[in-house]
Amino acid sequence: MLRIQDSCFKQLRWYFLAQSGAAMLIVILLMSLASIIDSEVVVASIGASVFIAMSMPQAKTSRARYFIGGYACGILAGAAGFALMTAVPFMPHALVAGLAVGLAVMLMVCLNCEHPPAAALALGLVLTPHTLAAMAIALGFVTLLSLALHFLRPWMRNLL
Repeated sequence: MLRIQDSCFKQLRWYFLAQSGAAMLIVILLMSLASIIDSEVVVASIGASVFIAMSMPQAKTSRARYFIGGYACGILAGAAGFALMTAVPFMPHALVAGLAVGLAVMLMVCLNCEHPPAAALALGLVLTPHTLAAMAIALGFVTLLSLALHFLRPWMRNLL
C-alpha cells in the first residue's frame, strides 16, 4: 500500500507545523532582503539550506561547520570558475561549470564541511555574474541561519 502521509506525522505533528512555519518565516525574511542580494541563484541555494536546517536539524549537515564551511567552499569555487571564464573567454561554460562544482565538492570533502546547496551556489556563481557583496551576504545569512538553528535545535526534531 502506498503511503502518502509520513508515518511520523501523527506523533510529531507539532514539530512538522512549527518547523515548517519557521522555514516559512526565514524565507519571508530572505525574500525581503532579496533585492539586496541581487541573485536568484544565491537565494535558491539558501532556500535549500533552510530546508535542510528545518527538516533535519539534528543531522550532521545541519551543523554550523557544514553550513558556513560549505558555503565558503562554494563561494571560493564559484569565484575561481568565474575568474577562469573571465580570463579565458573562449572556454566553454559547461566545462567551467563542471570544474567549479568539482572544485567545490573536493574542497568540502577534504575540509569535512559537505553541504550540497553550496555546490549549487558554486554552479550559480559561474553561470551568472555576482558581486562580492552578494557572496558576503550569502555567507552572512547562512551564518545567521546556523546561529538561529543552534538556539532552536534543542526544541526541534528530525522530520526525515
